[in-house]
Amino acid sequence: VDMLTTTDCIDVEGDTRNGCWHVDHNTGLVYMRARPAVLEFTAAWKKKIETTRDIMVRDQAALNLLMRENFHTRVWKPPPDKDGGQEVRPIYLAWNEKIKIARLPLRYFANGHTFFVQRMYARSDHPPPFALHM
Repeated sequence: VDMLTTTDCIDVEGDTRNGCWHVDHNTGLVYMRARPAVLEFTAAWKKKIETTRDIMVRDQAALNLLMRENFHTRVWKPPPDKDGGQEVRPIYLAWNEKIKIARLPLRYFANGHTFFVQRMYARSDHPPPFALHM
């Protein structure tokens, strides 16, 4: 995977099932690999923020606009794992199919709503979050 992002999803169970792909990427927690396509993407992202005429387009909106360029919900399938490991989360081709992207699980990378309002961490069947984006 080239990039991992959090989301604004508030449905922890839905995220566990399918990654909440109907919800925007959130720029609060973003993991990027230092690969040529990702570096090219970050340059395009910076340019999108600097050159947009819409004052509402900041980092998060610009990232989502770029991710949707020619996005056709095309899943990237990794080669079979020689040790028999299973795919955990869907991996999609994004930004004109130049980068592979996945979502960080909401169960471990909480947003303010799931942490403060839903208090998911207090449930006995829920693990403590690894990180929290407020």
